[in-house]
Amino acid sequence: MSCCKTYDPCLDGKLNQIGSYASAARQSATSAAASEAAADADAAAAAASATQTNNYLTQVTNIFENFDERYLGSKSVPPTVDNQGNPLQEGAMYWNSVSNGLFIWDGSVWVALPTGFDEFTNFLATGTTFARNLVTREADVVNVRDFGAVGDGVTDDTAAIQAAIITSDFIFIPKGIYFINTNLTIPQNVTFEFVNGAKFLLGAGKTITWNGGIIAGDYQEIFSGDLIQSSFIPNSVIPYTFGIQGNPKIKYSTPFWFGAKADYDPISNIGTDDRIAIVCAQYFGKTTYFPSGSYKIVGNINEKRSNTYMYGAGASSKIYQRDTGPSGTGALINIGGNNGGVGIEYAIIENIWADCDQLTNENMIGIGSDAIGFARKCKVDITGGNSGRAAATMQGNVTECYINLIAEDAVTELSASGRYAASIESTFGTPSTIRSNKIDIVINSSVQNGATIYDAEDCEINFLCKNIIGDPAIGEGTLVRLRGIGRGNKINAIAEEINNRLISSEATHVDFIVNAQCKIVKSDLSSVVYPYQINGINGKVNIIIQDHQDDGSGEINGTGIEANISIKANSNTTLAPIDITGDYCEVRPNVEGTSCTNGVILVRGNGNKVIGGYVKRGTGLKGVRILGTDSQCIGTTVLGDGIEAIRVESSAVRPIVTSNSLIGSSPTIVTIFSGSSSGCIANNTNDTGTSTGKMIRIGNYALWTDATGDLRIINGTPTSDTDGTVVGTQS
Repeated sequence: MSCCKTYDPCLDGKLNQIGSYASAARQSATSAAASEAAADADAAAAAASATQTNNYLTQVTNIFENFDERYLGSKSVPPTVDNQGNPLQEGAMYWNSVSNGLFIWDGSVWVALPTGFDEFTNFLATGTTFARNLVTREADVVNVRDFGAVGDGVTDDTAAIQAAIITSDFIFIPKGIYFINTNLTIPQNVTFEFVNGAKFLLGAGKTITWNGGIIAGDYQEIFSGDLIQSSFIPNSVIPYTFGIQGNPKIKYSTPFWFGAKADYDPISNIGTDDRIAIVCAQYFGKTTYFPSGSYKIVGNINEKRSNTYMYGAGASSKIYQRDTGPSGTGALINIGGNNGGVGIEYAIIENIWADCDQLTNENMIGIGSDAIGFARKCKVDITGGNSGRAAATMQGNVTECYINLIAEDAVTELSASGRYAASIESTFGTPSTIRSNKIDIVINSSVQNGATIYDAEDCEINFLCKNIIGDPAIGEGTLVRLRGIGRGNKINAIAEEINNRLISSEATHVDFIVNAQCKIVKSDLSSVVYPYQINGINGKVNIIIQDHQDDGSGEINGTGIEANISIKANSNTTLAPIDITGDYCEVRPNVEGTSCTNGVILVRGNGNKVIGGYVKRGTGLKGVRILGTDSQCIGTTVLGDGIEAIRVESSAVRPIVTSNSLIGSSPTIVTIFSGSSSGCIANNTNDTGTSTGKMIRIGNYALWTDATGDLRIINGTPTSDTDGTVVGTQS
């Protein structure tokens, strides 16, 4: 093959335009070589010949739409612009009247075509080893227009498309609207390529069962017409009868394929409802991609199928819920729910930004099941604007699921009850049905209540918000609540201000962990606020309250509770910030209660301990009060002036008060317990009171050292340092 440059057809399109008209172009150009005028005439003839073949050529390639703009005629020197003076376009041609050869512009240089080249000439494509001609190359791609498709949106093109499917496994769809008014099936081995502006229009009641492949852009609309052919079907895995069905062989679908506009403006509240397009994309295959845009949805996204994946481009893929849509659809983003008893697993939704409506009955994220079905190993990981009344909730038979949400705002319903920003609950009263789940949630605003776990096992919530503003008069305003029956649950929660309790746990929770922290427990409310109420068995609790402003006492009512409590009560608080009424609990305090007239810490119940830490009391006010059976106060620093730094009450049985440090002016330990109880009050640093505050009781007998260092004993309770009988001296 002789030419000015080795021909490099990077794209078949560079040669497709020359096939059938090449001979006519050469004949016209040969006459042109004799005379310039004749050449121009022949070139015009060649152009006319090319025009006649143009309709065929444009079906094969979408590159050239007008042959007259590409063929530049006969030239004695290579042209640098086209005949209109515009830059040369890739694929432009001219006949060189000097070398008597046809040349094509490859985008940078003129390339000579081989002598005798036509549509039947075999040639090697770059990087290949087998030569083929244009006819065989054109047959690689079948164009539906070759089979009579019109693409005018009116003529039924189903038969033409079906004929193309029989011929080839790769179908090219040029620009146009192709009316499908007969049911159509796309086999698994067939792929359709849609150019921009090409789409199928589905007739009323007709279906396309699509099992093959699709090549289309993320923002193209390729389906329209009767896409949803039923009303919403509640409690069903498939919520609608879809016009486009099947199991397509695609990487993902997008809402734009089904007509989404993603044009919503939240400021003006103007935009297209994209719900139908989103639902169609969601149920067309198993993976749905949301390209960047602002999607408005009247309703929700409800995934009821296993092994599905929905994702976006991060914060630029925004979904705005506006109004509730069909009843029974649940949260804005919902996995499972009332699923007709069918289980769902491995459904994932992530990397999108969502915003709930400001209406009071909206939730952001829900994972759940009905009483028969289940949800397992599902995940939602998104960011958002308004998070709704319940930002994240799991209900029903749910196991090993995960929700992660960062939201800017929340709906608050101060007149309603039970609205928790994050909740995990069985709803069926059986903790084993909802277990091993986790919620991580951050809300950069105020909510009615924080996090709750209800009838669940081995679940975890990590929660952060600004304020908890629910009304305590109706039981709201709690940061952490453990309800019903539970085992092995954990909640970590932080807020700035709360209106009610930092923690509330019920007696039937076992082996739980709660870490809760806030700056302020408010006092400007009509109801008494208890900073925490802890029930349950074998729980571990860490509490930090920087400013407790109300007059309610903090209560530990459970059994085997281990608590680290840091709380500062201001001048409004007269009741004890720590009141231990349960059994066998252990508290490590860092507590201030300078106005607490009834004691800063009350140790009641059985076998309870105050270990280490510090207690700050007001002058002359009680610090730690021992009232229960087998109670202990060991190694605690008590700050404050005057008597009763530690007070052992008459109700105390077998108390142990030892190794404590009293700091202040003339602090004392007062013991008034009596009876047959044993006990030990000894080795407390800086106890300036009488020796009766430093005695050991063995049965009815009290044993102590008096002011001179002598050891004394009495059957009963001593009334003074010199009561009883000396049984040992220092000499």
